[in-house]
Amino acid sequence: MSKRRQQPDERRTQAEPVRRLERDVRIETGEYQSEYPPLSAEREAYLQEPSGGHAEASVFVHVGSIIDGYRIKRQIGRGGMGVVFEAEQISLGRTVALKVLPPSAWHNQRAMDRFRGEATAVARLSHPRIVSVHGFNVAEGTGYLAMEYVEGLDMSEVIDRLKAARTHGRRFVRISGPHLDQDITKWAGGRKLMGTMPGDPRIRKGIVIDLRNPFPMMAAIIADVADALRHAHAHGVIHRDLKPSNLLLDREGRIKLTDFGLAKRSDAVSVTETGDFVGSPAYVSPEQASSRRARVDELTDIYSLGVTLYECVTLHQPFVGKNVAVTLRNILTGDPPAPSKLAPRIPRELETIVLKAIERDPQRRYETAEELGDDLRRFLNFEPIAARPLGRVARFWRAVRRHRVALSLGIMGALIVTLVGVLASNLADGSERDDIVRRILAQGGQESGGSTDVSELLAQLSTAKTSLEIRYAIENVSIEAQRLLDNADHARLIELLAVMDAQAGLLDWRPDERSLLETNVRGVKIGLSRDLHRRLLAEDGDPRTERRWLAALERLLNDQDWQVCKNAAVALGDLAALSSLGALQDALTMRVETQGKLALIRALREYAHQDAVLLLAGELRSPDPWVRLAALDALAALNPPDLIDLIAPLSRDSEDWLRYRYEGVRESQRGESP
Repeated sequence: MSKRRQQPDERRTQAEPVRRLERDVRIETGEYQSEYPPLSAEREAYLQEPSGGHAEASVFVHVGSIIDGYRIKRQIGRGGMGVVFEAEQISLGRTVALKVLPPSAWHNQRAMDRFRGEATAVARLSHPRIVSVHGFNVAEGTGYLAMEYVEGLDMSEVIDRLKAARTHGRRFVRISGPHLDQDITKWAGGRKLMGTMPGDPRIRKGIVIDLRNPFPMMAAIIADVADALRHAHAHGVIHRDLKPSNLLLDREGRIKLTDFGLAKRSDAVSVTETGDFVGSPAYVSPEQASSRRARVDELTDIYSLGVTLYECVTLHQPFVGKNVAVTLRNILTGDPPAPSKLAPRIPRELETIVLKAIERDPQRRYETAEELGDDLRRFLNFEPIAARPLGRVARFWRAVRRHRVALSLGIMGALIVTLVGVLASNLADGSERDDIVRRILAQGGQESGGSTDVSELLAQLSTAKTSLEIRYAIENVSIEAQRLLDNADHARLIELLAVMDAQAGLLDWRPDERSLLETNVRGVKIGLSRDLHRRLLAEDGDPRTERRWLAALERLLNDQDWQVCKNAAVALGDLAALSSLGALQDALTMRVETQGKLALIRALREYAHQDAVLLLAGELRSPDPWVRLAALDALAALNPPDLIDLIAPLSRDSEDWLRYRYEGVRESQRGESP
């Protein structure tokens, strides 16, 4: 059996004990070894070691056991940072939530740092909407964190109840108060059922959600969470894992923020390494999804709270995909469905607030949690909100970009054939890579019968550790991309390239390994830009086909590689389709390197449109003098009627040569005037 066919079984063998430990199932080594013969000596030793995994925590901490004065009552939750129990603090006779870190985790420095970080972060905070910490200690070989016990549902459970009620055609759902499982009509005691509104004095007896109008109550709950975030941010604490399951709704209808296990002080270095991913995939911000390239700060909490609000009012997660890689790709490149499409009754003001909170560009979001909370309360008080909805043109551009992936099916990878040339040139270098490529060329396709599991190849890419494994995985995926192109399997090829892009931002590789992957993909994307340009020039006029080609080119504008961006910009500039102006605007806003900005400005100079003129005028204030020069030349080429007024800021430019260039354009304009 070939090595490529053995790898999935090996990965399943390695992953199975992890899944069993996560389910708190005891593993018998003899039974496991008979079922999976290739059990390594290291894994066998791990399974036999007394301190291995959650099993010890389940044996050591059980109902009735006492840890440092806390008597365990029952398990109420389990997460990546430990197991949470309801416990009684014997000395005070009070109920607490006891988060217990498995003893084996104390050999993991990162787990220790995160656990201590949670205690330290919450200890700095004192707010009625934040779960308080009573104590933190390591006793009898077990580390624990004693916290305020909140009896009630978390918001993920609330959302599940609302979904179930909608499925079964029920209108009213109770989400707080005593005896939550009691029939709601019996609880009402003959009173007329109606949805609870914010400020209702009867709210402590139980919140009832009217599925026809859940919006005011959900807005009020999230506004209270925003208050908690404002307090945390004011004390330099960033939560970084804000999601519905970390929002607890107590019996009296008060919301509380909990689980600061991934929190970080804004003035401290993160305990994660470069490229590490922290947080829950469906709720992370674009900054977290591409953490190696962007700073994670208070705005990431605002984004996650916005996604939570989106889910609370629509009962849908905006970016969730079939796996983590697709979800992260959606966050990085996609636009969410408008809340009004999923919840037609949502007020326009609340929809505007939601969309502003989850803007992909951090600069377009609410600047602080306080601003988000204030806008939600303006909505509740029927006052004008500060956020402004997108204009008609902006909505059109956003709608086009939202469907760009679907529209580009069958397009991406059209010229991956150029990858053969890249590989062929590398085969002449006589490096270690030669042997890898030759071995793959000898084995690939023949051993697998011409069919390769794409998920297996992507798993190789994400799990490779040694330099040889990484290079093997890169070349293997590249060859599979070529095979998919030869078979015209465009849908799978596009998915493969998209996930490769997502993984490139998450994998912790050496620069030369990352460069190898980027080089392989760069050649494909540049060739794709040229091919799409030719197709559009030769298009027979079918608007749907033309839109598909343009959408694919617009997607390449946002590529991390400035050379890819440049080629896409040149193609779009030559085509000068007005529908692409929005994509050029977004790309110009997001790019930071000079080469990419210059390419985008050169593309804009081909658009004889007022929007292009305004974009170029804005770049005259760029801190980069070369960008200012390019914008000046582009405006001079477009020659709008108010050119002299537009370029006036350059009359006081800090660069002498740029002021000289400004004077030349100004004199030339005057000479052309009658």
